[in-house]
Amino acid sequence: MGRKLHNILAWFCVAGAVAAGVVWMRSLRFTDSQVGESLSFTHSDPLWWVISHRGTVTLCRQYSRDWGKEFGKVDALGFKFGGLHGPNGSLWNLRVPYWFIVIALLAFPAGRLIVVARKRRSVRGSGFPVNAAAPG
Repeated sequence: MGRKLHNILAWFCVAGAVAAGVVWMRSLRFTDSQVGESLSFTHSDPLWWVISHRGTVTLCRQYSRDWGKEFGKVDALGFKFGGLHGPNGSLWNLRVPYWFIVIALLAFPAGRLIVVARKRRSVRGSGFPVNAAAPG
């Protein structure tokens, strides 16, 4: 990928991190008894939607309503995964803390800054001006 494309992607990641931070702050206004804000992506099986609630975002998927048997749960560091399944349907939820989303989105721009800083440092250390070509 070219430098320009890397820079554009880095700026999109920064914008996404800022947007996630804003939604994170909005999510803190809900009490534990409130559902939070939700956004549905589909209106027929399988149903997909997200719920923003108290510092987390939950991705939900439901297929049919023929479920009831619980399958394995994972719950660590604010991440949660679990659901129900049956012979002809399933429901699962994946909860991710906003802090993880913000950090994940900022990882690429931070890496980009490190690469650019190292290149600038190596060019300065070579004894050549930054914009000058090496003698040939």
